[in-house]
Amino acid sequence: NQLTVIDSNEKKSIEDEIDQIIKQNLFDPVSPQTIDFEHRKNAIPCNIFTIKKFDPNGKFLKYKSRLVAGGHREYINKYTDISSPTVRIDTVMIMLNICAIKDFEMRIIDITGAYLHAPLENQNQYMWIRGETAEIMANKYPEYKNFIQDNKSILVRLKKALYGLKESAKAWYHHLVNTFKKNNIIVSKFDSGLLY
Repeated sequence: NQLTVIDSNEKKSIEDEIDQIIKQNLFDPVSPQTIDFEHRKNAIPCNIFTIKKFDPNGKFLKYKSRLVAGGHREYINKYTDISSPTVRIDTVMIMLNICAIKDFEMRIIDITGAYLHAPLENQNQYMWIRGETAEIMANKYPEYKNFIQDNKSILVRLKKALYGLKESAKAWYHHLVNTFKKNNIIVSKFDSGLLY
């Protein structure tokens, strides 16, 4: 769980990811002594991953960091259904044909940190943030300093989805559908990956 920061640009990328997580109110820090043994024992780990991003010509653009939960360590019987629908390929082909025939304009959107917007159904999931990531968080956000343990870790209670959790895709889908429904956009009865 140790992170080796190579340079200030990589560290800035990690700080940006932590800023995004704090801004989205993803979790609350908790004192391990305030939760029961079962929850503390089942708290999952996480890691922060940093990659290099390049332009189409192979020129380095920036570092991109992402905090990823160790969902592989989640208690297996906790969830009965974690599936999330995806659009069927024939639906995509039909939509592309309709757009071509009708000369419709098509747009693609990318929602930054998409999963981080979705509230979790189960708010009793705890996660350990360890090592240099915990230190960066405690140094940048003083309210976390009170929660850092002797082993340089911070225990948090998750409130929203995070990459790596078993239920994140389903939580994101439900959040997206509910947001669209408020704007009179509905889910197709024939393909739950199609909203109109």
